Amino acid sequence: MVFLLVLFSSMYGCGQNFISNFDFENNGQPVCAGWYDYCGNELTYLCDSLVDTTTCNTSFFGAHLYADAPPAGGNWCMSMVVSNSALVAITKTTVHGQFKGVFEFKVWVRNDTTSSLSVYIEPKSGLNYTGQFGTGTMSTTWTQLIVRDTIEQLSDNVDIRFVHSIPGFWQGNVSYFDLPEFKMLDSWTDINSRSQSNTVSLFPNPFSDQLSCKLNDSEPATFSLYDLAGRLVLQHTFSNSVTLSTPQVESGLYFYEVRNNEEVIANGKLIRQ
Repeated sequence: MVFLLVLFSSMYGCGQNFISNFDFENNGQPVCAGWYDYCGNELTYLCDSLVDTTTCNTSFFGAHLYADAPPAGGNWCMSMVVSNSALVAITKTTVHGQFKGVFEFKVWVRNDTTSSLSVYIEPKSGLNYTGQFGTGTMSTTWTQLIVRDTIEQLSDNVDIRFVHSIPGFWQGNVSYFDLPEFKMLDSWTDINSRSQSNTVSLFPNPFSDQLSCKLNDSEPATFSLYDLAGRLVLQHTFSNSVTLSTPQVESGLYFYEVRNNEEVIANGKLIRQ
């Protein structure tokens, strides 16, 4: 597998994947071409920055075997280890093209006990940033972060930046990320929905003060509801069926996901009246 961000056409194409589930490995070896440390040095052998971490005011980066594999599987992931007085580690990549409109970015992340990982999506026109979108987590289990928003001004590249930080003066905590995926969408309604006809029923849609979810089997599942920025609004684990009280959910368009212990079994769009 070869990872080449810069070889995509410079013309913007809706629905096109610019990063598609990059897994940082090829034939059992770590691969991180196109990823850079805070000083702009491309990550090299074993995906390390191989620079003076004090001068760069950043830290050690590397691709490491999973402590526990994320749901997507694989042998390697990117890790960020704080090892200096700045108490922060940064790595990034840049996607080149012509971008304007709705985008979606997804990535799996996991942290050590006291650390956090944030992701920032930053479109640029020339050398000037035209916006910033982001989210973060302190989860110690593999969690998928999702950012969806609109790039208002035509931009010729998008920086995707990961920031790993820890509180106080403790050093050495690690954040991990894997399978980043960035794509442009035709519109807010261009979210691929997994067929639920034989697995999951959600009703009504649009919903107001209540939303029901019914499974066709008894296996436990988790229902998650996200707003347009990818923020988790509502989450509930259940078996067979559940009716959720939703008066606190504001009117608008939302994205849902239903996941069992192994995979996502349904996802799509819901409208709160």
